[in-house]
Amino acid sequence: MRTKKHRTEVVRTDPKFREMIKSIQAKKFTQEKRMVKSSRITLAMFNQYSKYPELMRELEKADLK
Repeated sequence: MRTKKHRTEVVRTDPKFREMIKSIQAKKFTQEKRMVKSSRITLAMFNQYSKYPELMRELEKADLK
């Protein structure tokens, strides 16, 4: 039997980002009555940035101090 490779990895994030993910999870839990993994939420964010390239350009131009 083959084991699956992990598709996710631990990434250090800002506490504000972590709180945003937790609030999205809480909202989805109240709506759908099931817990959504944080990796699914960040994948959805990535997909939005891929779908709308102007979001990526805006992020690239931002002053990230």
